[in-house]
Amino acid sequence: MEKCIVCLKDDHPTTLIKLRQKGCLGIIKASQERGDCLSALEGNFVHQLCRKTYTNPNDIKKYKKEKLVLREIHTNTPKLRSKSHFDFKHHCLFCGNEATDSKKKDKNVFQVRTDDFESRIQDACDLRNDDWAAEVRGRLESVSDLHAADAVYHQACSVNFRTCKNTPVFRSPISPDAKPENKRGRPALQEDGFYKTVDFLKHHDDEQISISDLVEKMDEMCDGNAYSQMYLKKRLKQHFGDEIIITDIPGRKDYYQRPSNLNPDDEKRALIRAAAKLIKSDIRSVDTTKSIYPTPANIASVDNNLSYLPESLLLFLSNIFSEIDPSVKIASIGQAVMQASRPRALITPLQLGLGVQVHHNFASRFLVSTLNSLGFCSSYYEVQKFESSAAAVQGVDLPGDISNSFVQFVADNVDHNTRTIDGLNTFHGMGIIAGITPGTKRTQPIPRIAFSTDEIKALAKIEIKYYKPQSDRMAELSYAELKNLNTLDKTFRLDLLSVIIWPLKYPIPMWSGFMQMVQTGDYPGKSSVSFLPMIDLNASDMTCIYSTLNFVANQAKRYDITAILTFDQPLYWKALSIVENENPGSTLKSMVLRLDHST
Repeated sequence: MEKCIVCLKDDHPTTLIKLRQKGCLGIIKASQERGDCLSALEGNFVHQLCRKTYTNPNDIKKYKKEKLVLREIHTNTPKLRSKSHFDFKHHCLFCGNEATDSKKKDKNVFQVRTDDFESRIQDACDLRNDDWAAEVRGRLESVSDLHAADAVYHQACSVNFRTCKNTPVFRSPISPDAKPENKRGRPALQEDGFYKTVDFLKHHDDEQISISDLVEKMDEMCDGNAYSQMYLKKRLKQHFGDEIIITDIPGRKDYYQRPSNLNPDDEKRALIRAAAKLIKSDIRSVDTTKSIYPTPANIASVDNNLSYLPESLLLFLSNIFSEIDPSVKIASIGQAVMQASRPRALITPLQLGLGVQVHHNFASRFLVSTLNSLGFCSSYYEVQKFESSAAAVQGVDLPGDISNSFVQFVADNVDHNTRTIDGLNTFHGMGIIAGITPGTKRTQPIPRIAFSTDEIKALAKIEIKYYKPQSDRMAELSYAELKNLNTLDKTFRLDLLSVIIWPLKYPIPMWSGFMQMVQTGDYPGKSSVSFLPMIDLNASDMTCIYSTLNFVANQAKRYDITAILTFDQPLYWKALSIVENENPGSTLKSMVLRLDHST
């Protein structure tokens, strides 16, 4: 797909234009004036707005003025990364310098708005494989979703990074008068080695690493010019602040050593701090992954949720609660503590399950967001991502193993007022479900993948088959006169029997309970209902009914079951006429049509 050579995005394809020689010369001239080396060739594509903005003389003048100001700032007051805190909303994703939010009409700054932006940057990092790529990769790994974090970036930095060029001069935190890299002295080598060590630590933040191990790693990265353990510990605390925990372990035997000169209150506080460090260290040691969501079985099992907690946290919470069986509360609060301790690395089962359940029952973003702010459930964004991933994984599949189950499809019209105030834009479609007896459950794990609405539609789409009747055999049908029934229906007096049974059984069963009393055979088990895709056509339309029949027939053939489909009376009559008018070799001829008993 064609992409704009200025913003490198493929959104709004209708506004993309193909460059000719004159347009290329204009962009190349503007690029030379801006100093960012953007190349343009005949046949390249560009957004109309991007081209006008990029070649606008007033915008170029403003760009040059900003360049001079920033160069002067960086020359006089060099910016050290160890003294700044990176913020995705206010700092460029690539150069790390301050950037104005695109909402404030700064045409040189853009927000991340596409889901595949992060994967493209990861590919660029793999292609570059240098220090700048390592720094950008470290920022990507510190956030789960760039779009949700409102990340911003400079256009020039993005172009240079993707085209394997250096940081733009006016964006670089290093003064242009700095010494060449091959002539740096020992302090410069140590500084480079320190930041490489920081990147290594970010990539292994789930491990417990000792300071001596980091000194050895830094020694490898800067040719034997590593910091001492004491100074490296100091630099790490300055760089990470509260985001890092460095715990002293005297003799490598314990995290806490009792001082002899503390009063009881100070000793208690010291013990609590040591216990907290131990628990947090164990939480960081939990082996987990965010590529796959927790399964329903893990969410529903109390034992699995308790085993999710590290032993130290489980022991701590078990000694706090005083109930007879506080297992569920221990698992819930323990996982809330773990999620708060590692918000970017964990998706705890109970918090995800609660968020999905609340959203399913109440469809309230406010309620989910409120519970998330209190630390009780996953974020609304994560819940939506789970639902889109689950919908994409399900597609048109039936859940579980249905080889020993009876499957009956049911189709009926679906109406929904998308604007309930005035009743306009009402949705009319055909909804399809599959009733499975005994019921089955989905066991397939759900991968955590970002799916767009269009991708989900493509995965769960019913093919529309237009109906063209070949004949009208329904008009030839003749109905025989009904004969009198001479046999006695065994269920004829069930109503009378259900009325007089009350002296024999108490409490009196309802009609469904009475039917279970008189039935024979084993109970097959509770049924389950699987929702299948809808057809966005009027349900009474013959093409819609014909497409529904073909979809059910294909599903039955796929699972090697009999195609049984239930309609209400108006749809049943039209479906029957379609089946009767089909050719003898049609797959629809073997379908069993049933009339809904409620009609």
